[in-house]
Amino acid sequence: MRKSNDNLQKKERIIWEGSPSQIINLGSYIKCLLIFIVIWIIFHLSDLMPRNFKPFPEDYALFQLFYILPVLIASWKWLKVKCIKYKITNERITITQGVFTRTIQEVELYRVKDTITVQPFFLRLFYLGSVILITSDRSTANIIILAVHEAENLRKKLRDLTEIRRDKKGVKEMDFR
Repeated sequence: MRKSNDNLQKKERIIWEGSPSQIINLGSYIKCLLIFIVIWIIFHLSDLMPRNFKPFPEDYALFQLFYILPVLIASWKWLKVKCIKYKITNERITITQGVFTRTIQEVELYRVKDTITVQPFFLRLFYLGSVILITSDRSTANIIILAVHEAENLRKKLRDLTEIRRDKKGVKEMDFR
C-alpha cells in the first residue's frame, strides 16, 4: 500500500499555487474607510453642538459601536479573499474557498477546452490579471482564477499542461452542436 501512494505522489506534482490579490477589495476598503471617517466626524461634531441640539444621547457608547461596523465589513472582505486557494498540478486544478463552509472544486486538466486572460485596466496597474478556463466539466463549466500575478504566463502554462494531459489520457476535444 505504501508503494502505490508513493507512485501516486511521484506522478502528480504541483505546478503552481496561489491566491487572489487583495487589490480586488480595494474599492470596498476605500468605502469602509470613508464610512468610518463620516461616523467619526458625526460623533465629534456632536460634541461641539449645544446640548439641546445633540443628535445622540449623552451616553452614546452604544452608538460608538458604529465605528466597528466598517472595520468588520473590511475584515470580512479580506478574510473571504484570503480563504481562496488555487492549486494547479500536472493533472488537475483545485480551487478551495470558504470561510466557515469550505468548498473544494476539482477539474481534470484534460477537460479544459479554452483559456482566456483578462487584464482590466485597474488590475494592469498592479501587474495582475485573471485567467478564465472554459471546461467540459458539467459541475464546473467555467473557472476564474482571479487577480494573480503573471496571468498570461499562467494561461500559457495551463494550455500546455492541458495538451500534455490530453495526450497522456488519449482524449480528443469535440464539440457537438
